[in-house]
Formats: sequence, structure tokens, C-alpha cells
Amino acid sequence: MSKYNRFLRRLYNLAVLFFCVMILCRLLWTCIRPGVGGFYDFINSTLFWGTGLAAIYILTGAVYLLIFDHIRLDRILSGGKLKNILLVITVIIAVPVTIHFIMVSAYGWSKIPIGTPEMMGEEMKDTPGLLWTIVYYFIDPGNQHMAITHRSQIWAMITGIAGVTLMSGLLVSSITNLFDRRGDGFLMGTCRYKYNFAFGKFVVIIGGHEMVIRLCKDLIEKQPDLNHIFILTSSNIEALRRNLNSVLGEDERMVLYYGDRSNESELEALHYDRAEAIYVIGEEEEEPLHDALNMKCIQYMAKHTRYKIKCFVLFENQTTFTAFQASDIRSLINEKLEFIPFNFYETWAQKVCSEYKPIDATGLPYSASKRVHIVISGMSKMGIALALECAHTAHYPNFIRDKNLRTKITFIDPNAQEEMEYFMGRFKGLKMLSKWRFCSEENMQAQWNIPEQDFLDIEWEFIKGGIQAPHIQEYLKSCCMDEQALITMAVTIPDTNQALASVLYLPAEVYESDAVQQVLVYQPKEAAMVNGINAEGMRFCKLKPFGMKGEGHIHPMIFNDPKPAFVEGIYDMVWDLKNGEKGVSENKNPIQYIRERFAETGLKNWETAKIWAKWSNIYNAETLKTKLKSAEISNEEYNRLAQGISFDNNGKLIIDKDKTGNELYEKLHRLATVEHNRWNMEKLLMGYRALTPNERKKCQELYGSDDFEKYKNELKNGIQRAHLDICPFEDLPCCDPGIEDYDYIISVMIPDILKQAEN
Repeated sequence: MSKYNRFLRRLYNLAVLFFCVMILCRLLWTCIRPGVGGFYDFINSTLFWGTGLAAIYILTGAVYLLIFDHIRLDRILSGGKLKNILLVITVIIAVPVTIHFIMVSAYGWSKIPIGTPEMMGEEMKDTPGLLWTIVYYFIDPGNQHMAITHRSQIWAMITGIAGVTLMSGLLVSSITNLFDRRGDGFLMGTCRYKYNFAFGKFVVIIGGHEMVIRLCKDLIEKQPDLNHIFILTSSNIEALRRNLNSVLGEDERMVLYYGDRSNESELEALHYDRAEAIYVIGEEEEEPLHDALNMKCIQYMAKHTRYKIKCFVLFENQTTFTAFQASDIRSLINEKLEFIPFNFYETWAQKVCSEYKPIDATGLPYSASKRVHIVISGMSKMGIALALECAHTAHYPNFIRDKNLRTKITFIDPNAQEEMEYFMGRFKGLKMLSKWRFCSEENMQAQWNIPEQDFLDIEWEFIKGGIQAPHIQEYLKSCCMDEQALITMAVTIPDTNQALASVLYLPAEVYESDAVQQVLVYQPKEAAMVNGINAEGMRFCKLKPFGMKGEGHIHPMIFNDPKPAFVEGIYDMVWDLKNGEKGVSENKNPIQYIRERFAETGLKNWETAKIWAKWSNIYNAETLKTKLKSAEISNEEYNRLAQGISFDNNGKLIIDKDKTGNELYEKLHRLATVEHNRWNMEKLLMGYRALTPNERKKCQELYGSDDFEKYKNELKNGIQRAHLDICPFEDLPCCDPGIEDYDYIISVMIPDILKQAEN
């Protein structure tokens, strides 16, 4: 809620309180005043003006609610609280007070000479005006005995019957029914509102997926100036409202609509084209239609929106998600919506890798003799997502020294062979370049499939069997005895109880071995059971729950983390420098120039960057801290590296070893190699492949001609999806000269990116 709206709300509440106090004082004063004149006239005038002006302000606010702010009006009518009832009564009382104020102000303080002693009785000393007389009879027919003539009795009876019929019968029942219908409609999500300025700043959430609760909490914490959050869902409105209230309290910014996101009229009622952002998350348990319905929803919104709006779209199917990560969506959608796909399982995998215990412990520098081993039981969606996230992030310098220290990812599943075929079929380019093997109970020592070009630093292992099987238990024991391994185990079976039972009956060696860093268990419903048995010092202290849907949210890398944008800015500036950027003076080296401008450039260019480039920068940014602790480079050495870097007239990076020294240069070279190893895996997981020998030969033949870039882009962006730069780092100067400069520069800038992100 904005500061201006909060001020008006408080002012209105103060006016109501002031009016009630003044009315009470006025009633008391009419009972105790001893006379008129002098000081008593001053008090009369003060009470008259105070109640009159407060009543006008209150009625003005009521008219505003009635005409514009229907959301708050319905919330008041549906609230059922004493304060809401008192507010309605106050508004009703303000009506006759306002009329009285206007009449007296118009005619002056002198008594209006209209009276009806026949109807009020001759014994009345001070007869009221005719209007008051009719009001008396209209509201209370019981005063008819005061009429003393036959004619006045007839008029009193007619007025009384009309009052009973219209006031007590028609008006009261109509208003009551109207209020009940509107109140129930608001609670059931059937009310719809026309857009007006009372909406203020709002966001739209389409779908009642379980993650909506955490999403709303994130939005409120990160954007406290939001006036409303509109949620359209076809799930149980009452249950969703209860769940939201249990976490957020009765936050009046929540407005729930009951409806189907495939219905165009329901989407139009959200006024999404005026929202700050749109979140299309869908409903729970909608497979296999979830992603298709979400896609249909954004296609419709793209056709009818007037302004480009951020649109976050949840995809349950990881294949769909990967496809949209790696390519640009249709131009119509991209022009009207800033399309940002995300996946619940990937966001949780990112959270595990960034916020849980590090899978590489304190880091794996060049001299380290250990390696990371990820053991995942259950090739579920969560299991695959966790494996892919580790494949994106687990890259270390010691692999350069010893190829036996590559990161190992092991899948254990009763249907491992079938799931392996799906996995390898999905990532064909990865299969061609990876070291992998399949094991079963009959052949636990199966031979590894080693590619002709063995340069990737991740290897894959698929073992058939349930985690309770004896051969799997023996395999886990042998893993715990591996002195070179830093093991992270994860049980990602979708069934909560089965997953918990599996981790409880793991071999004792798993919980006793120093090699095992943590044991993750997928708990989509509730983590209370795991949190109840994993206290520090207890047997199951290594257990860590993850994947709770109530805690799932859009990862900060997408939501508000600036590091990916800074990476984008550095790449853009390096491209400018390599292509003749004129902003670098002779007295300023390139790194200093980039340091001064990369943050501003990145934030500026981030909004217009391609979606595949955004995700590439996100994955890069996720590894910065890991690289920093494994690089063995001090801040002073980073500054020395910066002083030794320049570009020649052809845009080629020059590293002056006389300034850096051979040892420091080697450290930078290793860090650049790690970055390229990470980039190789990223592109393979996004569906690219390496060039065939014939394609690579043709590139070499075309190098230096105008057709080289054209052919390179045809391979990368065409149906082949083949990338020239998927190769060992040492081959880059021959395959695509100068492209390795990006790896060097981004490596030198790691401390600057992290430092800038903290500011």
C-alpha cells in the first residue's frame, strides 16, 4: 500500500472517531445545557460545525467506496467484524446530520417556521418542522396515537404503512440481501471489478499452485508498496484463502477470483495489461495439461496487452522448460511480454546448491585431491533437476591437473535403464561427449563408455535398483569408503513417506562417514517430520529436507539478484572493446574501464537481453562464489592481473606475463578453463551439440572470410543447434580465435561482480 493511500486511510479513520466523539458530546450537551447565549452558543456552534464537517467527510469517503473502490467496500460488507458494522452505522448516522447541517447552513440559525401541531399533539410546546414529523412517522409508526384529528390520523396511518412497507420491508431486506450477496461473492471469488485508479499498483497471479503462498509472501516483502495482488484460480477458494491467511494474516491486498485461466473473459477481468507483473503458475496436479494451458494463457494475453510486462511462467515439464530457456519465444509474445520461464524443481535445486551446505565443502583448488560425488536415488523430476543443477555448478580447477577428479553424478532407480534412455535421448549432445555407464545387480562393475574427445569434467552413472536392494546398500557403503569423495546424497522419491523411510534405513556408514556432507530428502508436502529428527549431534543430523511446495518461489537469480545482469554487462563491454570501442583512453586499462561501467551497462541491457542469454548469465553467476574460493587468488593478485591485461589494435586480449608473473598467469588460465568447462556443460544441457569433424573442417576453411560468421551462426541458430565453441579450452584459439578472451575477462572480474552485488 502506498504512503499516500495509508495517509488517507488513517485520516478517514480519525474522521470517523472524531465524528463519533462529537455526536456523543452533542447528545450529552442537549441534556445538560442550562440555557443559551454567550459561552453556550459557542459550544453549540462548535458541536454543530464539528459534527457537520466530519459527517460530510465521512459521506464523501462512503461515496468514493461506492463508486470507485469496490474492493474495499466488499471487504467491509463481508468482514462481519464489529468495527465494520460500526463503520456502516456511522455512515448511516452521518446522513441526517449532513442534511441538518446543509439546511441550517442554507437558512440560517433562525427556526424554520413549518410545524404540524395536529399530528404531534397540541401539548407539544415546541413543534418540529413538517419534514421531521414525516420522518418520525416514516421510521416509527408507533407515534400515531399523538395525532388528535381525524384527518391527521388518516395521514399518520398512510405514512406509517408506507414506512413499514418500504423501510422495514423492502429497503432493509433489499440492502441486507445486496450486502449478503456482495459479501458472499467477494469471499467466493465471484465479484469482478472494473479498472480504476483505486487499483493502484498491483500484480496478477494466475493459478492456485501450492507455491502461490510463498510467492505472495515474497511479493509483499520485496514490494511493500503493492496495493493489491489479484489471484485467479479454479481450485478451492475457501481453502486457498485459509492457507493465505494462515501465513500472511488477513492481508487486505489479497483479492481472489474464482475462474479458469483458459477462459478469455476471466483473464480480461484481471486487467493484466495494467499490472506491474504477471505470474502464470497454473493449478496443482494438472499434468499433462499444465504447461499447455499456461502457454495458451500467455498467448492470449500477448495479443491483448498494450504495454510490455514482465511475465513469469511456471513450466512443470522440464523438457518444455529447457526448450524455452534455450530459444526465443515467438516474436508476438516476445514483443508484448517479457517472457521469463521458470521451473519449480529447478528453483529448488538452485536453492539447495546456493543456500544448503556446499557440495564441495570448503572448495576444491588446483592442488586438491578430492572430487564431488552426487548420489541421487529416484530419477523423478526433482532428482533430474538436482542433477542438472549440480552439472551446471560443480566445476573445479583440480580436474585440469587430474582427469580422475571429475565430478560424478550417480542415479539410482528401479527403472534406471528406461530413465537413462530418456535422459540421454533428451541430451544427445551431452551423451556423445560424456563419460558414462549403466550398472545393474548382475553387473555392478560395468565398463565406462569413454568418448573419443574426453574433455568434459562431469561423468554420469546409472544404477538399476531400489535403495533398499542389497547391491545398492553395498554400493553406498563402498562410496562412503572412498577417501577422495565429497558425497552429497539425495532421495528424491515423490512419495513423502517412502522418501523418509528410505533415508532412515540407509546404511549406518552413510551417517557415520566423514565423506558424506549431507543427506537430502525430498518432502513436497511438509518437512516437520525431518526437522524433528535431524537435531545437531543426533544420528540423523545430516538429514536436510527440501522441495517443500509451500516454500517454493521464484529464485533470486531471476527475481532480483543483480549478478546475472552484471555478467551480461561485462560480456557486452568486452564485445565493444574487441570491436573498436573508443571509450578507453591510453591512460586507462580495459579492466579499469570495465570496472567503472559494467554494473550500469548490465542493468541497462538486461531488460532487452534474449532469454537464452539471461539463463546463460544466471548459470554463470551461480558459480562465482565457488570459483572464488577454489581459485587461490588474493585481492592483490586480482589487481595485478588487471594491470597486466590490454587489447591490441585487432581487439585481441594481451596478458603481460612480466606484470602478472608466470604463477599468477597459470592461476588465471586455470580459472578461465574452469569457466569454459562450465560453459560447455551449460550449452550441452540446453540442447546444443559439438560440431562434427566435417563441420569443424569447413569452419577452418572459411575462417577469415565473410562466410565464417554466417556459417557459424547457421549451425548455432539453425535446426542443427551445433556450437563451434563446444571443445576443450586449449582448442579455442584454433577453432574460434579470440573467443577465449571472454573467459579470461569474466574470471578477472569475479571479485568486482560479487562486491558490486553486495552494495
